[in-house]
Amino acid sequence: MPAADPTAFEMTRWIALTDVPAIAGLAGVLMGSWLTRRQQKEQRKLDFVEKQLRCFYSPLVGIRNEIYMLSELRLTISQSSDRYWRKLCEEAREAGGTDYVKKVTDGRRDEFMISIEYDNNQLTEGLLPAYRRIVTIFRDNYYLAEERTCAHFRPLLEFVDIWDRWLDRSIPREVIEELGHNEKSLQALYTELEETHTTLRAKLSNGKA
Repeated sequence: MPAADPTAFEMTRWIALTDVPAIAGLAGVLMGSWLTRRQQKEQRKLDFVEKQLRCFYSPLVGIRNEIYMLSELRLTISQSSDRYWRKLCEEAREAGGTDYVKKVTDGRRDEFMISIEYDNNQLTEGLLPAYRRIVTIFRDNYYLAEERTCAHFRPLLEFVDIWDRWLDRSIPREVIEELGHNEKSLQALYTELEETHTTLRAKLSNGKA
């Protein structure tokens, strides 16, 4: 049996010793590259979540809250005015009868009418434009909406369009009443916006999309 070639043995040993660090280095490079791609992918998801919040959900929730607060204040003032008007009439009736009621209320009627006119103007110049802003943001940033949110776009359009038709006097009051036109038709949308807004904020805060 021929003796082993010492030169060949040393060569094999050298290759083995040099290949181990090379393979380990290559594995490290591949692992680092994979981690980098994964981090970049996760960052792109977080960037999209941030854009969803900034350009879609946060503006819509903000406008919704504005509408809610103005509507609540409008209702509170209206109810308070109605109570005070009834009290004024009752006190005048007790003090001087029907003729005195007319005298007292005629002198105060303009004050209360101004409040009613303000409410009407607020509806057409404040609240309805706010609803239209919701439509515009929804339409222009539709790609940022979650699929379940998109399902509420049609009820929103119908709600605003009926108001516009009413202001344009192109739809009778009886038709509006039959359609049951009121803000309850948007309640599901408002709930969806609030819940998704909360979920997306949590994802952004945790850094995990």
